[in-house]
Amino acid sequence: MLKTTNDIILVNIQIVRAFTKLRQMVLSHADLKKKIEMMERKYDRQFKNVFDALDLLFEDFLTIDETQPKRKIGFVDTSDKNLTPGELLFAARSGKKMTQKELSKKTKIDQRRISEMERGKTPIGKKDARALAKALKIKYQLLLDE
Repeated sequence: MLKTTNDIILVNIQIVRAFTKLRQMVLSHADLKKKIEMMERKYDRQFKNVFDALDLLFEDFLTIDETQPKRKIGFVDTSDKNLTPGELLFAARSGKKMTQKELSKKTKIDQRRISEMERGKTPIGKKDARALAKALKIKYQLLLDE
C-alpha cells in the first residue's frame, strides 16, 4: 500500500511514463504500417508484371492437351515395338530410378529437353541418343525413330 504523498506522486509519474511510452510505440507502429502499405502498393504492381510474364511462359505447361495420348503408368515392357522412343526413354530412366535432373547431369543434356523428348515433343537425335543410352546402360538404337 502507498503510505505517503511522495509514493503516490511517484506511482502517478510511472503511470504517465508508461502511457507515454505506449503512445510512442503505437505511433511508431503506425508509421511502420504506413511504410509497409506503401511498399506493398509499389511492389505489387511490379510483381504483377513478373507473374503475368510467368503465366505466359508456363501457359503450355498449365493447359492440358487432350490430343496428346496419356502416358502409361506402371511396368513398361521395353521389348514392346509399339513404344515411341520417348516412352522407351521414360521407361529406361524410371527403371533406373533416376530423375530427369540426374539424367541431365550425367548426359549434359538440358532437363527441359529430356522432358520434351520423353513427351515426344522433341525428336531424339543420334548424339543425344548415344549420351542417354550410355547413362542408362541401354542400346542407343532403341531411342532412335526408325
